[in-house]
Amino acid sequence: MVIDGNDDRGIDVGIMSRFPILQIRSHVDDPGPGGSELFSRDCPEYDILLASGERLVVLPNHLKSKRNGNDQASQDRRRAQAEGAHSIAVAALSRSSFVLVGGDLNDTPDSPTLAKLFTAGFQDIMSHPNYPTDRPGTYETGLPSHKLDYLIMSPQLRAKLNDTGIERRGSFHPNTWEPFDTVTKTAEEASDHHLVWADFNLGS
Repeated sequence: MVIDGNDDRGIDVGIMSRFPILQIRSHVDDPGPGGSELFSRDCPEYDILLASGERLVVLPNHLKSKRNGNDQASQDRRRAQAEGAHSIAVAALSRSSFVLVGGDLNDTPDSPTLAKLFTAGFQDIMSHPNYPTDRPGTYETGLPSHKLDYLIMSPQLRAKLNDTGIERRGSFHPNTWEPFDTVTKTAEEASDHHLVWADFNLGS
């Protein structure tokens, strides 16, 4: 399920689910500083019905990029987006204790622009002991300064986290790790970002 967002190139955020999507809320028109749209794409809310009868609320996002520079205006917008996403996530706790904010947030975990996302008990999956520590980054060669992609969990969802990791084989860096057989050059990469995954025990 994808809702058209604010990116005029058609680069959007969405979800794939084997479970029913109960409800969708778009925040594509939420106002940001100066009256422009807050989110670069959107921060949609997808309410997923689990087999247990409970619901999981997933908020995919893609915050302001550093691609064209990281001036104060870019930092301020990324901070406003992070704060907006966190407010939406906290409000979603009224529907479910299982809330997940995920996506390319375009900054490192120690960045002041993302700080709000890690309040009210919300944690990234890197808090799990199985998260890779040798190369914790999720972009290019996986260096710590390249930790840009997140799965940020509400407290009760964090308590259900069994395992986590980073799938890098879709990225072509053969001198650092072995890619998939079908990835023989940069042009064949799935993405220059790596797949962050998490395994939760949410009942049956």
